[in-house]
Amino acid sequence: MKPPTNRFTVQYFDKKEAPIIFARLRGYGALANIAVGTIIWALSFIVPYRINFLLLGVFISFTGIYMLSKNPANEQRLHHQNKLLLRRKYWLYYTLNFLSGARRQIFIVFAVFLLVEKI
Repeated sequence: MKPPTNRFTVQYFDKKEAPIIFARLRGYGALANIAVGTIIWALSFIVPYRINFLLLGVFISFTGIYMLSKNPANEQRLHHQNKLLLRRKYWLYYTLNFLSGARRQIFIVFAVFLLVEKI
C-alpha cells in the first residue's frame, strides 16, 4: 500500500532535527540563488540573452524531469496527522511569509511590465 503523498514536511522530521534540516534547506536555496545569478551574469558576457535563456531553460527542464522520477520519501518513518494546524502564537511568521510572497509576486509582475516597456 502506497502512503499518501500530501504529507507535511515538518512532520517528516522529529523536533530536534527539523530546525537543522530546514536551516540547511534555506541555506542551499540561498546558495543556489547566488550561484545561478552568477552563472547568468557570467554567461551574459559570453552568449546573447536568447541563447542564455535557452540554455538555462533546457537545463531546468531536464533537471525537473529527472527530479520527477525520484521519490525522496522514507517509507519506514512514522507519519503524523494530515491536517493543517494554525497556531495563534505564530501569527508573525505567517504574516511575514505572506508579505514575502506578496513582495515576490509584485516584483515579478512589475518586472514583466518593465521588460515590455523596454522592448
